[in-house]
Amino acid sequence: MDKLETNDRWTIIRNTITETARKSLGEARKQAKKWYNNECRNAVLKRNEYRQKYLRNLSAESKELFETERKRCKQIIQMEKRKYMNEIIHNTEQDYTQGRVRNFFIAIKRHQKYNPTLKAIRDKHNRILLDPQMKASRWQEYFGELLNGEIPVTPIPAWEDQRAEQEAQKKKKKKIQLLTLQVNSNNLYTITPNTSSTY
Repeated sequence: MDKLETNDRWTIIRNTITETARKSLGEARKQAKKWYNNECRNAVLKRNEYRQKYLRNLSAESKELFETERKRCKQIIQMEKRKYMNEIIHNTEQDYTQGRVRNFFIAIKRHQKYNPTLKAIRDKHNRILLDPQMKASRWQEYFGELLNGEIPVTPIPAWEDQRAEQEAQKKKKKKIQLLTLQVNSNNLYTITPNTSSTY
């Protein structure tokens, strides 16, 4: 009997506290994701529909339909999120180029944790490809052009490192020539027949 009263008292206290907090503070609002629009909502609803159908039937056909709808939903969500992030990046770049440094750093700080996985590639017309078959055909096309292309008639220029080395050697030779001219003109060293140098 005493235990029942304790539980009843506890529920009354808990309900009173939560009700008072709700009245004074209000309901906690979830922050809506700005990229999550009607297209995403419709895709999620459709995916859930196909999931319910699959759970009711458990057939191979309903599973396949659910899998394709799930992939399509994921693509739509990723595409909308990517559009949103590209817009933020564009606005941040504009803030930087136009000298609005404060807005630039606020945006960087707010979104610095976003690190997208690179699962998309671009086609010849700079459009983003997400479909695995389209990506595979694009890679095939790219490597076909790369490997089956014509050999250039003009000779391939030397590597940048090699040219940098050659330039460094030229500068070194010029410096040595200048130093020898200075030494010869100032007669700092006189060489005696016994090959000892004196100042």
